[in-house]
Amino acid sequence: MNENDDGWLNRSSLLESLATAATSDHPGNILLSGPWGSGKTHLLRELCDKMRECSSDTAPHVLWFSPWDTAADGDARMAFLRLLRDELKPVSEQCDDKRKSLVSPLMKMLEDLLASKPAKGALTALSGGMLGGHEAFVLGNFVKLGRILLENGGGESKDKSKKDDAITALRNQVKVLLTAIAEANGKKRLLLLVDDLDRARPEEAVAILDSLYHLFMPHAEDEKSGWPLTSIWAVNTTVLEEFLYREYRELPSFEPNAYLEKLFRQRVNVPPLLHFGAKEGNSGPYTLWEASLKQHCPHFSQQGVLLPELARKLADEVNYAILGNLRLHKRVRCDCIRLWCETRLSNENRETSLGMLVREARLIVLIDAFPYFREQVAPFNGMWPHFLNQLNKRLTDRPMEWIANPLYRHVDSPDLATLLADLGVLRYDPGRACFELVPEGRNRFQRELNDFWKIGV
Repeated sequence: MNENDDGWLNRSSLLESLATAATSDHPGNILLSGPWGSGKTHLLRELCDKMRECSSDTAPHVLWFSPWDTAADGDARMAFLRLLRDELKPVSEQCDDKRKSLVSPLMKMLEDLLASKPAKGALTALSGGMLGGHEAFVLGNFVKLGRILLENGGGESKDKSKKDDAITALRNQVKVLLTAIAEANGKKRLLLLVDDLDRARPEEAVAILDSLYHLFMPHAEDEKSGWPLTSIWAVNTTVLEEFLYREYRELPSFEPNAYLEKLFRQRVNVPPLLHFGAKEGNSGPYTLWEASLKQHCPHFSQQGVLLPELARKLADEVNYAILGNLRLHKRVRCDCIRLWCETRLSNENRETSLGMLVREARLIVLIDAFPYFREQVAPFNGMWPHFLNQLNKRLTDRPMEWIANPLYRHVDSPDLATLLADLGVLRYDPGRACFELVPEGRNRFQRELNDFWKIGV
């Protein structure tokens, strides 16, 4: 399948909101929030292209940073410093003497940091991982960076024990550094786009967020002072909140959402696929299903199936939260098309009713979204009692209690129970407030999975 999903989804309003924030005179930190696969990275790329093509004086110079992409190079915070060094290097080599006198010490600071062994520990301390950011700065792990910054035009504090003066001077020099990078590229401001933070290790993700916030991101008091950088972070907020809770759960009454509200003045939510507006007022899923069916399954029309009716049926009844992931939705459509083309073109006697096609689509959703369940639980009758016990126990667990056994992590998703109920494998007993197994439904389900397995689905 070669159709471009994004061509069928109208997200121009989201892009315009981001572009307005990126070119605003008031710097800030924006959280681009949405589930994995909802199109956040694509939106960042569109924004990046839009900013680079814009000739306006208000358009910023774009820095792209992915902590996950830099994982192989070691500490991602050091990778961010390398990014700044690489952006600043052409300036230090080509600028006039006046600018060079300002830029050269900054370049030396970055080179010294990247070459020094204590740098990683210094950044860890500043992030708050070992001590509070200010205290760590004063107590030593960050003294090397502080001395370099303070000795080069940063307005050295008369009393170095005054931690607020020290950190203010440090941020003043960082401001000079960011301004130099922007001006070197003919711009007045920078736009930092951070992607895939939620794919880094939990402790690394939190350290990166804390470190960059303390040093490089604008704070509330910087809105009037003209901080030269705006940041947009594309993250799965649910995952990031779990990371934060894991790192800070020992703090009394720690609340991840309140923590993020402190760091990000604005949140732009990428909605799940269902709510993406599509052409002619149709829902996104309907438009995508219709495009796929028309392109790959014209033979359905010859078998008496109206493609628009089938697309509407699939959009309405194969409709689960997990399919808000655009990549998964496309994979499900691809597998459905392959199944229907291979089986129904070669077997004219195979049932081609709307109900059967919807059921097969639901089976493929389960196969694609929950491979562990399909391989380790579904085929074995002896595993079903344990699965049901875990599923029913999960109904009464508190939200922050996680399943430790990886075999049952999939019971955290309400989509799985809903799919199994829609397929007639489980039914919910409201009197007992639990799910119970339907044996004949399970037997049919296992036969269907076995048939799919034989043809490679």
